Amino acid sequence: GKTFMAFQAACEAARARPEKKVLVIDFSHYGDVTTLLLGGTAKQPNGDTVGFSKLMEMAPTMDTRVEGLVRDLENAMDVKDLSTAAPTASNSFFGQLFGRRDSAVPTQAPSGPVDLTKYTIQPSTANEAIPSNLYLIPSAGPVSWSEANTSTGAENEVPLLFRKDDGWYPVGRRLAAAADALPEDFDAIFVDTDHLASCVLTKLALTMCDSVVVPLSLNNDDNLRLYVDSTDNALFTDVMIPMMEKQQLRAKVHRMVFTRVLGTESPLTPTSVIDFGIKSAFTPTVAGMKVMDLFAAANYTSYVNKAKFRSMFKDVDDVPNTKAAFAAMYFSAMQSIPDLTTQISERIGVPICTMTTERYEVLKGHDGVAARKRLMSMKAQLQALVISMTSEDYNKPPDYV
Repeated sequence: GKTFMAFQAACEAARARPEKKVLVIDFSHYGDVTTLLLGGTAKQPNGDTVGFSKLMEMAPTMDTRVEGLVRDLENAMDVKDLSTAAPTASNSFFGQLFGRRDSAVPTQAPSGPVDLTKYTIQPSTANEAIPSNLYLIPSAGPVSWSEANTSTGAENEVPLLFRKDDGWYPVGRRLAAAADALPEDFDAIFVDTDHLASCVLTKLALTMCDSVVVPLSLNNDDNLRLYVDSTDNALFTDVMIPMMEKQQLRAKVHRMVFTRVLGTESPLTPTSVIDFGIKSAFTPTVAGMKVMDLFAAANYTSYVNKAKFRSMFKDVDDVPNTKAAFAAMYFSAMQSIPDLTTQISERIGVPICTMTTERYEVLKGHDGVAARKRLMSMKAQLQALVISMTSEDYNKPPDYV
């Protein structure tokens, strides 16, 4: 899913560029990427996960968590300022990852940008499997997003998460300015967003970043929900297009990634291209290829026939007007990961990029070893996926031992 891919991609991006810093912002109501980065979902005797327990040790108050950042973004500005001036600078967004982009005209808020580094922790101090150049603005899940932790304390105030219309937007502009003001050694930012596309936290990320990576399953409902959703959570129709029409949207669709796809690994071929143009670091099954082709074709139809959908995609002027070019530019796939590897990542917080063939205990009394050949293939595939999300000069050549 979304969080698992964000976790793996952010760690790989940090591993690939050890001289640079990668920032992860947890904008999910559940705090799942925080849990994974700080040690995983394995339960402690008190019922808390290892990741949550580590978070309470490292960031026990809201002042050093994401809700403290949101509070300070609100307090630093006039919340009645609902200007819709289009942002002019950028960084990046995940459910989603992207390289830092220079800008000659940075976004500025009236009183200057909030310093994002004040809210970061270094997960590697709690979880040695995480690259030391990865930094996290953590979330404590429901604890972080309770009404008590998201209110500025003003009389009759409606907390940010519950505001309607554009009451959230000034905070989004302030967040964009804060991201633009990060030191230059922060080379990429990932944001794990909420599962609801219309959530204020998701909109804040879409205001801050350059690019969106959309994870998709091979279930047609996933594709349809981009356009139609009975709860008004269609990412394209209910969120991105209205934001774009109000000049609030900075992020554009950069990549749509099919996840959990069955296929055969191709460890000697870093990137292959299947018949209709979708890039893949493995060979999907014939059935999987057909489904991905249908999804790409459906999105291409909207892209070609409706200008508002076309304008949501990044760098459209560089893409020839063919289905194959559209698929090659905006689609890729991630092979289904074996259960043991998934358990090692989720339960004890070990990302694929730093995983070895040592024996890991995933449950008390139960351990396992990732098969070397399959692990090497997954590492190569993950590297190719991150390159597809960023650029070919972001990652180093394969250097796994």
